[in-house]
Amino acid sequence: SDLTQTFLYKLSQSNSLSYFTHVIILSSTEDGFVPYHSARMEIPPSVSQNNDTPLSKAYIEMAKNIELQIKNVHLIRLDINFNLKKSIGADAAFGRICHILFLDNAGFCDMFASLYADYFQL
Repeated sequence: SDLTQTFLYKLSQSNSLSYFTHVIILSSTEDGFVPYHSARMEIPPSVSQNNDTPLSKAYIEMAKNIELQIKNVHLIRLDINFNLKKSIGADAAFGRICHILFLDNAGFCDMFASLYADYFQL
């Protein structure tokens, strides 16, 4: 199938991020739902080193499309570590815990909103 016809590829071509003054990207190596480099909108080393496959080419093109959109945007990439101990259950098994903690953890949300309040001003 043609990867350039996928929703995510077409989204990378849109101009949506250029409408923002600030973009804050939150990522975590503990997140089992979203690959770390995807969350950070970066090209992983494995793709850079093996860039001759259709998937690698599409990934690199998407990253470059996004890069063009954010050239005039103040971009902050934050790595979050929730320091999760061994967890039991389906959420832990599927890596879901960290993924939902970004929004479900009131303490984290309060701290984030306080530390980066200036970026939310109109």
